This record gives sequence, C-alpha cells and structure tokens, in this order.
Amino acid sequence: MASSSKPEPGVTVLNLASLNIQQLDQLKSSVEEDVGLLTTSMAQLKIVQQKYLESKSAINYTAPASEGKEILVPLTSSMYVPGLLKHNDTFMCDIGTGYYVEKKHKAALEFFQRRTDYVTSNLEKLQQSLKEKYKLRESDNMKEDFLKVSPTGKVPAINDDGFCLIESAAILKYIVTKYQLSNHWYPTADLCKRAKIDEYLSWHTENLRRGAGIYMFYKYFIKKVSFGIPPDENRAGSALQTLHKSVKIIESYYLKDTPFIHSQEITIADLQALCELTELWSVDGEIDPLRENPKLNEWLERCTKILNPAFDKVHAPLHEARENGFFKEKN
Repeated sequence: MASSSKPEPGVTVLNLASLNIQQLDQLKSSVEEDVGLLTTSMAQLKIVQQKYLESKSAINYTAPASEGKEILVPLTSSMYVPGLLKHNDTFMCDIGTGYYVEKKHKAALEFFQRRTDYVTSNLEKLQQSLKEKYKLRESDNMKEDFLKVSPTGKVPAINDDGFCLIESAAILKYIVTKYQLSNHWYPTADLCKRAKIDEYLSWHTENLRRGAGIYMFYKYFIKKVSFGIPPDENRAGSALQTLHKSVKIIESYYLKDTPFIHSQEITIADLQALCELTELWSVDGEIDPLRENPKLNEWLERCTKILNPAFDKVHAPLHEARENGFFKEKN
C-alpha cells in the first residue's frame, strides 16, 4: 500500500516494486547488517547510560552532609571493606581513555548529567533509526488500510467497489459469477459439474496447498522473510510427504479421465492447483513433482497454452528468482 506521507528532507525514497530479485536480496542483507549494528550499539549505549546514572546516584549519596557515614569500599569486584566517608566534596571523575579529573560535588553532578543526556539523546536517535529499518520488514498486508479489506491480514483479498472478500476460491467464484465469464471456469448452471469443482477446491486447501505452501515456507521462505531464522527441516519434511501424496491423488483421481481437473475444459480448480505447483519451480529444481508425473506434465502444458501470455507474465518474478539462485544457500 502506498503511503501518503512525504519523506523528510535529504531522505531518498526507494521504490521496492522497481527492484529485481537480486537487488531485493541485497537490500535484505544490508538491512540485516544495519539492524545488527544498531542493536549492538544500543546495547553498548545502555550500559554506558546505566554507568552514568549509577555515578550520579553515588554522588547524591555522598552529599557533603553525609561526611562520616559508613560505606563499603570495594577492593575487587567481589571484595569490600568497611569505611567512613571523608572529604566527600571532591570526586575523581572518569572522563574516558584512562583519564580522570577532580571535580567538586556540584560540578561532578553536572558532568554526569551532561553525559547522561548525551547518551540518552544518541539512544533515541538509534531507536528511531532501528524503527525505520524495521519498517522495511513490515508487510503491507499487516498495515491498517489492508486490514480493512482483509481483517486476517492474509492475501489474496479484493475490494470490488466497497465489497470486500478474502480467500482465493471465494474470490474466483465471485469474479466468474459477477462478471459473467465463460461458463467453463465455474459452471453455475450445471450442478454436478460445479459440485466436482467445489469438491477439488475443498480438498485443495488441506492437501496440495498445505503440502506445497508449508514446504516452501519452512524450507526456503522462512529464512528470507524472517531475517535469518534457519529452515525447519522437520516441518518441511512432513509437508513434502503431504505434497507427494497430493500429487499422486491429482494424477490418479482428479485427472484420471479428463484433460483438466474433473473437467473437459479448464476451470478455476486448475488455476488453484497450477498456482501451488508453479511455486515449486522457484526452488531451482530441487523438488519438482512434475518431473516424475507425465500426466501432470501434459496437464501443465494444456493449462499454460490456454493461459499464456498472461501465465508467463504473472510468474516472471518466480522464474527470475530461480535463475538468480535466490533460494540457494549462500556459503
């Protein structure tokens, strides 16, 4: 979603939509590095800030009126001896790099207050920078304007002149029906044909989509979108088993006697299946259920012949990702 806010003076606005896969990958790596450096710097500054606050507290504790007060004097980090405050209007202040300066009570307080203010100011700047970096990690689908269309934050979702709808199967049915597309996409006038398509759509979500989608996410996407979280091989392996079973069912049942899924013509059921299987191509061929399933290959060729050139245009980013090795592990 586009933002209506104007950038601050001197800030360059980067249009992420104009970047190719390699550039996006480089940007992600750069943001990861920046986030790491900013986080480390903030942690170090917080330690320094705490040190200055403790110094101020110690000076207040040793006010001139407290002369003769009992204290514990540290000999080491874990050894103390009892002592009495004497000449407590003068302090040796660490000004850095091994240098110390003698200061009176008021001057010492002012010195540590300035240091505390300086560190706090830098912490606020770092926090703002870190916030800006995290904005790059914020998905458009979780922003307020999109959540008005899709309360779950999931895609796809449509807003058709004020009518909002989520879930791909429901959206496809709605578009075919409202805009009176060719009857073969979703035969509303033929109960039995429509029921067969609905049968596949109901099966699809918990089988082919679960297998392909979960496998891709836990094997590849999780590291890309979650900034370095390693793949979950157990979940990916379980999803891969579901994927293989689903492909066999499509071949042996849904394409058993028809060139398309339960139909002599292409339908929205084919679009759903094609979407999930196309996603796997971006893995650079490591896992491709089409290779060992000739019937599925023939079905794919029939579908793409009908859908092209739109099919190739829509999937161009996936092809680019595969060719550029976007999903390959970097050494």
